[in-house]
Amino acid sequence: MTTNKRQGEIGTWQEFQCELKGRFYPEIIEEEARAKLQGITQRGTVGEYVQEFKELMLQVSNVIEKEVLIAFRNGLKS
Repeated sequence: MTTNKRQGEIGTWQEFQCELKGRFYPEIIEEEARAKLQGITQRGTVGEYVQEFKELMLQVSNVIEKEVLIAFRNGLKS
């Protein structure tokens, strides 16, 4: 997807997601999700943990993949 931002169009899917969140998603919600993501721990099954993690990831933009992997791994039960 390549378009002209001056005309209100977005160039990539990631830019579209950021623009959409910027317009319609309160910043405080993203900050809360980011904090939860850093402290998430598995309380139930692995499947439940994965689902909760994915839901938080959908609320957060501009994350570093390595940090996400570390947060995910650290939250798993031993």
